Amino acid sequence: QQRNKSNNNKISRSSNSNCDSKQIWTTSNSVATMKVVLQFVYTGQVEVMDRDGKSIAGNNDNDNDDAVDIPTLLSVATEYQLQVLQDHYEQELIKGLSVETVASTLQLAHLHHLVTLQNKCHDFSHLHATTVLVHPAIMALATQPNDVWNDLVEGLATRNTEQAASNKKRKLTANLNSNH
Repeated sequence: QQRNKSNNNKISRSSNSNCDSKQIWTTSNSVATMKVVLQFVYTGQVEVMDRDGKSIAGNNDNDNDDAVDIPTLLSVATEYQLQVLQDHYEQELIKGLSVETVASTLQLAHLHHLVTLQNKCHDFSHLHATTVLVHPAIMALATQPNDVWNDLVEGLATRNTEQAASNKKRKLTANLNSNH
C-alpha cells in the first residue's frame, strides 16, 4: 500500500467480502469532521454545536485535536450532496450572521452557490450597511479576484431599489388616504 505524503486521512473498507483487496478513500477532511458526517448518514442526527459553531462531540475526542466548525460541515455536506445536512448548517450560519461573520459567510455561499444563504447575507448587509461596509473583511472583498464583491454590491443595490419603491408606494397610499 502506497503512503500518502499529504496529511489526508484514509478510510479503508473491503470492496468485496469475497476479495482481499482494499478500496482506499482519501479525504482532506479531519477525522472529527467525517465522524459528524457519518453520524448523520447513519443515524440522521445532526451534530450539536456550541455558540461558537464548534462541535461539542468533536472537541471531546481524545484521538483528535481538530475543531469541527459549521462552515467546514456545510462545505462537506455540499460536497457529498447531503441536502438535509446542508440545509441545517446553512440555517445555523444564517442564525449566526454578524458584522464579523458576514464576509466569510458570503464567500462560502458564493463558493457553493447557496442562493438562500447569499440572499440572507445581502439582507443582513443592507440592514447593517453602516457597520458592515466599513468592516475590513468586507472591504477586502473588493480587492479579491472573484465575484463576491460584485454580487454584494448588486444585492445591496437591488434592496435599495426595492426599499425606495416600497417607500414611494407607502407615501402614495398615505396621501390617498389623507385626501379621502
